[in-house]
This record gives sequence, structure tokens and C-alpha cells, in this order.
Amino acid sequence: MVKRICVLLFTLLLARSALSAQQYALLVGVSEYPNLSPELSLRGPANDMLVAKHMLLGQQFSENNITLLADGIESDGLPTKAKIMQALASLAGKVKAGDFVYLHFSGHGSQQPSDDFRTETDGLDEIFLPRDVTNWDMQTSQVPNALTDDEVGRALDAIRNKGADVWLIFDSCHSGTMSRSLTNDSVKMRNVNPASLGIPDGVTKPNAPQSTFSSAVVSNQPEPGGNKGALVAFYAAQNTEEAPEMNLPQGDTQAAQGLFSFSISRLVSRFPNATYRQLAQMVLASYNSMPWFRTTPLFEGDSLDRPLFHREGPVQQRFAVSVKGQTFHMQAGSLQGFETGAQVALYEEITGAEMISQASVEHAQLTQSTLAIPTSLTSGTYYAELSRPAFPAPLRVKWLTPPSDAWIQAQQSLVNNALLSRTLNWVGVEDDADISLYPGSKALYLLTLQDQLPCELNMTTTDNCAAADTRFKSHPLGQASGYAGLLSNMLTRTVRALNLMRLSDSLIGTDGVNSFVERKRPGQAFELMSPERGLVLQDGDELRVEFVNSTVRALDVTILFIDSLFGITQIYPEPGTSGRLQPGEATDFEGTIDASTQGTEQFMIIATPVNRQDPPTNLMHLQQPPLNANVFSRGASGIDFFAQALGDAPQSRGFTKSSATNQATISVIRWQTAKGNN
Repeated sequence: MVKRICVLLFTLLLARSALSAQQYALLVGVSEYPNLSPELSLRGPANDMLVAKHMLLGQQFSENNITLLADGIESDGLPTKAKIMQALASLAGKVKAGDFVYLHFSGHGSQQPSDDFRTETDGLDEIFLPRDVTNWDMQTSQVPNALTDDEVGRALDAIRNKGADVWLIFDSCHSGTMSRSLTNDSVKMRNVNPASLGIPDGVTKPNAPQSTFSSAVVSNQPEPGGNKGALVAFYAAQNTEEAPEMNLPQGDTQAAQGLFSFSISRLVSRFPNATYRQLAQMVLASYNSMPWFRTTPLFEGDSLDRPLFHREGPVQQRFAVSVKGQTFHMQAGSLQGFETGAQVALYEEITGAEMISQASVEHAQLTQSTLAIPTSLTSGTYYAELSRPAFPAPLRVKWLTPPSDAWIQAQQSLVNNALLSRTLNWVGVEDDADISLYPGSKALYLLTLQDQLPCELNMTTTDNCAAADTRFKSHPLGQASGYAGLLSNMLTRTVRALNLMRLSDSLIGTDGVNSFVERKRPGQAFELMSPERGLVLQDGDELRVEFVNSTVRALDVTILFIDSLFGITQIYPEPGTSGRLQPGEATDFEGTIDASTQGTEQFMIIATPVNRQDPPTNLMHLQQPPLNANVFSRGASGIDFFAQALGDAPQSRGFTKSSATNQATISVIRWQTAKGNN
């Protein structure tokens, strides 16, 4: 029996209030760059804009108020700089106080030199590349037709000075170099190296501290009590990172999409009652489920705790189901969370309180789906809401290079492993994969979607593989007879961690647990942190987390610490104690960060609604050691290893909980752990 573990998943009826204020949107997707090298073309922005438009229509935007500038699809015009600036000016001319404007840009980003060192301390302008951008002009010292952060800031001021609120989204990046993921050739970064635009070496001051695209667009916040509209800005990447596009589901098919745009549109459609801050946390949780740790989006503005689209009052959503021939069609699909295999509850009335039946999604498209409904319901119109998300699909795993006979035999032995045979789908060397394996000469390497080449595959005379590849190395290879146990242990721990992350994404929602995070560095006082801006923690940092159950019922709460090597340690509750929090009850904990595991690490909260008489929820069995832990001398493999390890209480690496503190819970919060000076 599947227990419903939730980070409070809400499915609510969407009903637009009759307001005089108008909602406007400008969607800009640039996939083609005819004046640049063909290899810089993208595939995802056009799809991003189609999905975003579907999302906005589902949020009751009028199609007449949505301007779509994109190439490769039917639109209101090509996304040239002139068209973009004209559309922004048109918005500034028509909006009034109380209106809402949604701006969404998808395409390449880059940088060019700036002559304004007052606003650009690094001497660089962050730029978005419209379709008609061309190479660097030596005479003007600019990239012709690039859209600069300063120009965006001025356009936003013109809109906000009319009293309209703005939500700005940029799914682009402006640092690093063009690259593709080793494990998935369909992954591409939305960044153009300045050198690819013909900007001379040294002009962009690569060693200077980089600013963020937000420096010019969010700095001018409205004064309290003023008439200037509010601004919330979501950026796909921090100032040193790249924003990816990859093949992502559109119902039962996949299409190239920006991970940031995909996550936002999908989550807004599922959780229209969320605040901007809650949406930001859900986006990070969605990234975890890939898992994609190379990018931490940036969220900022003066209204992060307002409801999405600055709505007044809650909204709900329930979707009509009608019979066409012998098929039941629902006016909702994967965008709203109705993937194939999801379970729905059926009602006779759109506001009905009594469920009349349940059904499952038989086939899902982006915005519509077909249902398998009990034969007792043969005609009429019904209304559906999501009752249980679909289970995650099996993970794709492959060998990066054709394996030896010993590894083939090890792979074949996994057929008797109940967990791996059910959750893994082996694909060919040339196929896209979630997990890739490389049997090196000294160790077995495991790479997930975002990982880079281990140095054994990319050796130079200066490489130090022992130091560089602790993220991937499992254990030195021994006799061929031990390959099966090594492969089974490594994949089992990886699958358990990845499936936990994917399950959290399926059940993510506005969880009702409010949390506050504070950091203290040696010799300094505790300071309140904003996880939405990304956290970077170092050796010796103290982390204090306070949280409160803000729901109206008791929750059994479990906190798991997941390190960068997929080790899972239960932080709360202590063994033998209950993690139950009554409504309004608050608690906290603190601990010390160390860099024994470096990279992206996180706390994950699992909150289970319970009744007074229910026994305490126990998730201790989810614990496991990290990938590079020396556990193979136990002589166990596969599921048996975890059965033996349940009583071992594996030692936490990377986060040591203080002993003289209260117990705690927290929403999904992730951070980067690195060596560093205070």
C-alpha cells in the first residue's frame, strides 16, 4: 500500500475574479541566429513560449493581451530587437495603475564591455541576444542589436512608473562557454561565449568579478508608499552559471525546452495559489529531481511573498471531463500535472464536495488528456482534480563506452535485483541517459545528467585524478568476480537517492511549513539567509534552521540531509522519537558544515498529515552512506546491503548536527559546499 507522503499537494479550482485591472504578457523566444554561427542555434525557446502561453491562458489571461515574438512557430512577429523594444514601449503606453505585466525571455545570453562603471562594477553589460544580433562592432564597441540590462531596466521603469506590477523571467545565461552534457547530447547551454561574438580577448576582463543581469533591472525598487509598480524577477542562472535546455516531457512525448521555463510553467499551472517565494522553492526542488545541480536560479524583488500574478484572494482548479464517442477527454494534461498514470478524483459538479469515482490518466498531452473511467460512468460531463501524481518513469542508464565481458556479466546479474530491475532501463551507448557509467582502469565512474568528464577520461600531465574525481570514484576495482557487487551497490544507492528526489518533485507543493535559515561564520554573528538567492557554505559555517507547522492539522515531519555523493542521513527526528508537530508548533536545530563532501547538498522535508491516533511515521530505512564510502568489505550487495545497514545509523558527512539543540524541519533547501576562507 502506497502511503501518501506529501509536501502538501493542492489541486484547486481556477476561477478568475472580476477585476477592472488588466493582465498583459510579452513572450520572447529566440531559437535562430542567422547572423551568427549555425552551431549557436537553439531548439527550446519556441517550445518555451508555446508552453508559457498555454500556462497564461490557463491563468485566465486574455489571448488578445498576450504578445508572442518567436521564430519557428506562429507568432506576432520575429524576435528582433526593434520588435522587442516596440512591444515593451507599447506596454508602457497602455498599462495603468493596478495592471499586471508578465515578461518572459528565452534565448542566448552573453556579455559585452560597458563604459558605465557606476552601475557595472565589473565593466560588463549582461546582454540578451535577439534574433538579429550580429558580431562585435569595433567602431561602436558594442554587439549590434543586443538587448542590454540597462535597456531592460529603462523599459521596466517606464511600465512600473505607470503603477503596473511586473513579473520578469529571463531563461538565458551570460557566463562560461558553450558546452553539452557528457551524458545527454541533447543538453545545450543558453550562453554565447563573448569570443563567439567576435569580442577581442581581454576586453571582457575575464578575471574581474562578474555582475548579474539583475543589476540594472531590480536595483530601482519602489519607495514604501510610492506609486511605482512592484517588480519580481526570476533569472535562470547565477552570474557564474549557465542555463540549460534539454528534452523534457510534453505529455507522452518530449521536446527541447529550457529547464527553467519548463519548471515555472508547469508549477504555476499546478499551484496557482503559491507565492513567488514558494514557487522559487518549488523550482529548486524540481531541479533536484533531474538532478540538475550545475545551475541555481536567482529570484529577487520586493514582492516575493505576494501570491502569483499579484492576485487578491485564493483561486481553485478543477477540470471538465466530457465523453466523445467511447473516450473520456479532460481539458488538462501534463502541464497541470496529469501525466500518464496519474490518478484523478471525479465529481458531478464543479464545486461538488462528494467524489463519485476515481479514474487514471490513459494518455497525456500538454494541455489535454484521456481517462480510463469505470464502466459505471458512461455519459455526461464530470469534473476532475488530481488525487495522486504519476509514478516517475524508470531511470535510463548506459555505458559511456562498450563494456568488457566482466561488466556485461555484472550487468546481467542485476536482473535478480528487485529494485534495479524495476527502476532502471538500460539504453545504448548513443542514447540519452539519466545515469552513465564508465569502467575506468582503476575505478568505476558514475555520472548523472549534469556531470562533467572525469579526469581519467580527459587526462593531462597536470591532472590529479585522486583529488579531482572523489565525486565519482566508487571503489578501486578488484577481481572480476567482485564487479557484480560493486555495480549493484553503486546503482542501488544512486537509484534510491534519485528516486527520492524525483518523488519529492511529484509531491511538491505549498507545504505549510514556514522556515527560516541563518548562517554564522567563525567570529561573526548569525545572519538571516535567503535560500532563493542560492547559498554557498564553507568549512566551519554554522547553520540554524527554525520552522513552524502552519497547517491546521498535525504533521509527522522527517528531515533528510542529502550530500553531494547521494549519502542520505536522517537529521530529524532522533532515532526512537516522534517527529510530530501540532498546528502552530515551532522548533529549530543547528549544526556545522564541513567540506568532506563538496558540491550541491540539501535538506529535504517530508511532511505526512496524520490523525491523533496514527503511529509515528518512520523513514529511517531511507538512510544510506555516500557513493564513495568504503562499504564493499561487508560482503553484501544490492538490497541485502541496505537490509544490513538499517541498524548501522550511517555517519553523516558534510553536516554534523549540534547535540544541545531542539529538533527541526525545513522545506527543500539546497546549497553549495566548498573549501574556502572565511
